[in-house]
Parts: sequence; structure tokens; C-alpha cells
Amino acid sequence: MPLILVPFDQSMRLGQGYNTYLQQVCMENVVSFKESAEHKLTAPGPLVGPRPNGDISPGGSATTPPTGADQVGKPGGKALEAADPSTGATASEEIPDIKNIKEHVKLHPITPDDTIPQVVDYKTTVTNKVSDALENLNISAAASVKLGTVTASGSGAFVQEDKVKQSSLTYILTVKVMNDLAQPDTSAMTFNKVESVYGSKEQFVNAYGDGFISGWVKGGEFNAIVSMVTKDTDSAEHIKAQLSISMSAFKGEGNGGFDKTSSESLSEVNYAVNWRGGGQVKDPQQPWNMASLFQAATEFPARVSAHPEYCYAIITKWDHLKDFHKSAPSWWSSSLLDYDMASTYTNDLLDQFLEYKTLLKQLNDIVRSMPDYQVAASPQAIPVEIQALLQTKKQIKKQMALITQEVDYVTFDPHRAIDASLALADEDRNPQATSGPPSSKSSDSAVVVAKPRTDELASRPAAPTTEKPPPPFPNIVDPQLFAFGLPVRKTDPNAGVNQGTKPMIMAGNPKAYRTAAGLTEIFAVAGDGHLYRKWINEPQQGPASRSAPGSWELFTPNDSIVLATDREIGAIYRGNGSIDIRDIFALGADRKLWRKTYTNGAWQSWKKVTDTIYHSGPTVVSTGLSRVDVAIRTSEAHVEWLKWDADASEPTVVSFGSYAIGQPCLLNLVQNSGPSRLFCLTSGADLGTLYRFTLQDGQDPGAGERMDENARPDLPMAAASLPWTPDTAVHLWTGNGESGTWIALHTWDQPYSKTKPTRIQLESRFMFSAPTVAVTNDRCFVFAIRGADVPSATDGNLKGSVVCHMADKSLTADQFGANNAKATKVISQQVFNTPCAIAYGARVDVFACGPNGNLWRSHFDGSSWTSLDEAV
Repeated sequence: MPLILVPFDQSMRLGQGYNTYLQQVCMENVVSFKESAEHKLTAPGPLVGPRPNGDISPGGSATTPPTGADQVGKPGGKALEAADPSTGATASEEIPDIKNIKEHVKLHPITPDDTIPQVVDYKTTVTNKVSDALENLNISAAASVKLGTVTASGSGAFVQEDKVKQSSLTYILTVKVMNDLAQPDTSAMTFNKVESVYGSKEQFVNAYGDGFISGWVKGGEFNAIVSMVTKDTDSAEHIKAQLSISMSAFKGEGNGGFDKTSSESLSEVNYAVNWRGGGQVKDPQQPWNMASLFQAATEFPARVSAHPEYCYAIITKWDHLKDFHKSAPSWWSSSLLDYDMASTYTNDLLDQFLEYKTLLKQLNDIVRSMPDYQVAASPQAIPVEIQALLQTKKQIKKQMALITQEVDYVTFDPHRAIDASLALADEDRNPQATSGPPSSKSSDSAVVVAKPRTDELASRPAAPTTEKPPPPFPNIVDPQLFAFGLPVRKTDPNAGVNQGTKPMIMAGNPKAYRTAAGLTEIFAVAGDGHLYRKWINEPQQGPASRSAPGSWELFTPNDSIVLATDREIGAIYRGNGSIDIRDIFALGADRKLWRKTYTNGAWQSWKKVTDTIYHSGPTVVSTGLSRVDVAIRTSEAHVEWLKWDADASEPTVVSFGSYAIGQPCLLNLVQNSGPSRLFCLTSGADLGTLYRFTLQDGQDPGAGERMDENARPDLPMAAASLPWTPDTAVHLWTGNGESGTWIALHTWDQPYSKTKPTRIQLESRFMFSAPTVAVTNDRCFVFAIRGADVPSATDGNLKGSVVCHMADKSLTADQFGANNAKATKVISQQVFNTPCAIAYGARVDVFACGPNGNLWRSHFDGSSWTSLDEAV
């Protein structure tokens, strides 16, 4: 089998335990060697210089990086066929175009030792992932996670993780040279058992690792990382194609390099170079560029033949030491510490860890310069408020801690990596109880217990009886879900304009209503925490008018309060042809509920409803001119039902439920006045399971009915009553366990179990927004932003657009199903917020916010969609 080589370190000792997963030395003298003059028990000193050489420098110009072969091995006596010691050195000259790279590679005069056999391995890789770079450089991803930065013996420090992450492409060149190795015969080795560390697998792994240091390799290693920033995506693809061409300079034939187009498309090139052995490989006065890099790499084997160093330690696994099996623990098996199976899983963990590390740096910059930032144009936007930013930092640090903890678990149980992958695969095939991505709009989170399959557990080796059961797999959230919500600089050309100016970025989802007189008002909370308005007046008689497209009006400038930008608002109209009453409910930045009412022909001042601290936005319904009902979640995870009768100044408050998460949803089952008949739906802390409470005046809501449905707590639900069916409403939600958008009927005096068969899955699994619903006299319309995973048999161009599923009174699956070919794109513009819709008569208007303050509207005139993508 191939040798297991790890980077050399001065702390190493022959016979010392070693953990290859963490690249970490363990207890000394775990293996004894017979006396031999050939082999030292301590690590040999370096033959040339006290430490590995390294150089990190930026490119002086946007020169073109090298191309490369995937892998070339050279076991011959001569280091390289292309190496010609008689040629002169010209690498110090700037070479802007290396199309004919072979002509520019000139060797410094050296005299290689042709009597020394060498094994030379050239390898080049193109990537933009740090984990790929570390894998090519033989650097432990697990150790980098535990230490919080890319690090390893001798070569880790030169990896500039930020440069790799920020680059369009990263080109990695490695040259590994082995002159000879020193390794005793394993039959001459004796395993030293220490009883005190045999008590558990954890103690054994900490003391012994998964192998031991059994020898050394002399030779050298040359590593280079070239991080390139291109001017556009097309340029990156062009350069990547060029890099796929074999590095013919190494083969000694043909020409390699880039064409002129590639050279001109680079805006920045950074070089990081590290080597061990070979002495001085480059003139210190000469800058690194592609020609000097090729020259140094080409000469390196010849230089190592004259100046080798100890560059690797040889690791022998415990299974391959005969004497170990005489005293191996009873629970030992040959695959118990096989870390190869964990490499892919650990690389993914490292990439996520480094993404979170970058997000923490960005958050620190935002906190130091909050006036320079504004809320991002994202439905997951994080408000530019110190408490919200600090809370986000806590959430990110928690995710990083989960990743570090997971590496610890895998260290002691590599099979866990397989179990985790199988659990994720099972979840994709049969989603049951997974947690949706966290949102800045909710502080709720849960660790999901995703159990490995029983057949996989049965095949695993038995662990010591003293060990605890394996811990559950953490629900590690994709860092991009946090990244999309981070505040952006006001000067960012893609982020809109400064807060407090027009147009505004709407941080909150828009809400709208239409009055009996034909006035439509649309409200949204902007990045500055203030409420803004747009309006369209289309009276039946008289000219139509509207607010200016592209700009939002600061709503009631003389009476404005700062609102929470990360919570929903409620806006309702409860008037008729002779009475005009409107209400707005919103959560303030103080986390208290505020109300603003339009009555007697004017908007009244904002009024604080109660002093209770709330953690969700309000959901609002009206059952008549004189009745308003609100449901909202408190900071203590209860739901409060607030109700106003006859415009009473103070509401009646009823508290119910426990351990609620997310925003509750009210279903109004009364069409035209009458006694209140409400259902309140809320997610429970048990993985978002939905519970339904019956709200009726004078009655206790009780414990609620468990619906056996799961909803994402970070996305609001939607509901509407059906005018053609008495005491019935539709409810829409984004699934948590069974992902996707779902619709179901609820009927008064019937348990949900009886109406559950009406449940239909409407949309693709991953939506870009929560659903919204509008019901006319004879149709039901459902709107959402189509996600990336467009279902089969549907129009792929709908991705990222606001789509509409429309059904008649029958509400059948063939009208609402996920593969419904009738799904219509109603807003094709770039949209970041959950759309809102209003129905009046047989007509429907749908609104959605885009970047730079845009508000788009599409209109259904009773028979077809008209005025698509109209700028309001």
C-alpha cells in the first residue's frame, strides 16, 4: 500500500503516536525500536536552514498565471528533462505575456547529483475553495477548524485563506521530491501498552492516535498558490479553460501559457510560495511572476538532489504493526480509525467554518461603522441595529462552535462522517423533520436529531461499554443564508442609495389594502426603520392618480417612529362606501406593539398598544367595522390574542400556548360581521410542528390541536376566507419537514384531521419567499417567488420570478399541483421580498419590491393578466 506521509515537524519523535486526521503528535515512545545506528529516535535536524522557506508577495502586474497538467510523476535519476543547466537566467525580467513559456524558463547554473534517485511528483489544480487547496497541500482540514485558521507544520501559514476565498480562480502548483527514506522493519518494533489510557476510545485516540511515526523522508517540497481576480465571469471561464491545457513546459515539449485575451482579463494576481529543501530557489531581488515561478518549479528537483531536507514523516497505522494486535483493545477493529472516509465531510465543514469566519469579520466592520451601512435588499435582511448585529454574531459563533464540536466527534468516530452523509441523503429522499435555515427575522433555532440508519449502525464496530451514545448530528446552517442578510454599504452600487433618501430599500415585506373608494395603499418598512408608503387612486369616477414611480413617501413625517425592520407589519381596511377606517400594526424597535389608525378623515398618532415585549410581528384580521383581532408572539414564547370591540382604546388580551416560535397566523371564518370565529395557527418548538387554537369570545383557547404538519418558523404563513363556502378558510405555509409550499382547508367545528385530505403541495421545494394568497368571488390566487429547484415539467424560466397558481372554487390538485403547467409568471423583475396581493370583486393586484426602491405591480382584470411588471 502507498506510504502515509505527513508534513515534517521538529517536535516529532520516532515511535511517537500520531493522529493523521488532526496532523497532531501524541504520546511519545508508544513503539520501541531495536538498537540501530541508522535510525535516530528523535527527529533529525534540517540539512539546510533552520526552517522551511516561504515568500508571499502580490503580483506586480496582471500577468497571466501558468497552465498545468493534472499530475506528472518523474522517478528517474535526472530531475527534469526540461532542465538545462547551461542556459542563462532571465527570470528577473518582467514577462507580460507568457504564451511561449518554454522560451522564457531559464535555469540558474546548478550541478544536480545524478547519482541520487528521485521520485518527483508535479501537480496543478484550479479551484476557488480553501479546502481543495489544503487537500492538495496535505494540510489537515480538521486541524484548521480546531485552531480557527489554516495551519499545519511547515506550510500552513503561507496559505492566505482570504485571498483564496476572494479570488475568481486559484491556481495551485506543487512539486514533491523524494530522494530516499529511512524506515526500520516493522518486525523490529514493539508496541508499548499503557493500561491507564485503554479505558475508552477517546483516551486511546488522544494518547496513541491512529498510527505512529515509523520513519523519515528526505527530499523537498515546493508549493505555490496563485490567486487571480478577473474582471468578469466570462474571463474567469476563459482562463479556467486555458489552465486546463497541460503544463507542457514541465514535459519539455510544446508551448504553454495564456493567450493575450486571458492576460488582459486579469485585474489582480497574488503569489504565495513556500518550499522546503533545495536551498535558495530564486534570486531574492527578483519578484515572483509566472515566469520565475515556472523556473523555480522546473529547477527544484535538481536543486533538491544537491540540498535535500527531511520533509515528511512516515506514519504506520496500528493495523500494520504485528505487535499491536497482541494487546489491542477488545473493541478494536481494522476500520475503527479510518479517517479517509471523513475527508469529504471534513472539507465541507472547513469551507463552512471559513465562510463564517469571514462573516464575523464583516460584522465587526459593520458594528464599527454602522452609519455607513444600510439594510440589504433581502427577505432575510438584518437590521442595522446594534442588538440585531450582536445577536447575529452570537448565532454565527454558535454555528462555528457546532462545526468545531463536530470535528471533535469525528476525531473519535470517523464513521460518523458516513452516518451524517447517509442521514442527509435520507432526508433528501424522505424529508421528515429538518430545520429550515435561520433568519434574522426570528431568533428561533433548533438542533435536529437526524438518526443514522440502523443497518449502518449495526455494521459498525462495538465501542467500549463505558462510552456514551453518539451525539445527534447538528443542523449546521449554510453560511450564505447569513451572508444574504448582512447590511450593505450605502456606497455599494448594487445596494440602492443611502437610508433616508428616495428611492429606498424596503427591508420589510410590503402590505397593501384597497378601500371602497378605489384607493390602494402599499406600506413597507425601509432600512432606516421608518414606514414608507406608495398609493394608487383609481376611483370609479374621476381621473386616476398615483405616487411617483420609483420613490416612496415617508409616512406621516411629523409622527414617525422607528420600527423593527426584521418583522412583519399588518395593514387592514375595515370600511365601506360611507365609513373609512384603516389600521396599521407594527413592532417597534423597542419590541413593543404600535398601532396607527385612520378615522374621521385623518391618520391618528402612533399609539403604543401595551408594554409587553414581543418577538414576532402581528397578524391582523377584521370581522367587521368595529372589530379588530391581532395575534402576536411574546418574548416568553406565548401567543397573545388582542381584540378591540367598537374601537375600544384598550384591547382585551388573552394569552395561550407555550413554546411557540415564529409568527402566528389568524384564520377568519366570518365573512360579514357576527360573532368571532377564528383559528390561530402557530409553530411549536418541536421542530416547527403546527398547532391550531380555536379563538371565540368568552371561551378558553385550550391546549390547541396538534396538526401533524411542520412549518418553517422564519417565514410567515398566509390565510384567507372563502366567500363561496361558509365557515371555511384556506391556509398556506412553507413546509419545514416536508419542504415546499402547501395549501389546506380549515372548516369551523371540524378538527384539522378531517380537512387534512385537502392538503396540496403547490410549489418547488426551496422558495425564495413565503406564499401569499388573494381570494376573489370565484377564484383563489397563490403567489410566491419561484425557487432554484424548478419542478420537472414546468417552465424553467420561472425561477426567481413571482409566479401565480390560480384555481376555481373546486381548489383541486390538478389546478394547484406542483407540476401545474398553468403556473403563470406575473412579475419577472428582480424581487427580494415576499409579494403581497389584494382582491376586489373579480380582480387582483399583486405587488413586489425590487432593488433601488422599485415597486412592481401586475393586474388580473377578471379574465387575464394585464399590465405585467408595471412600475408603481
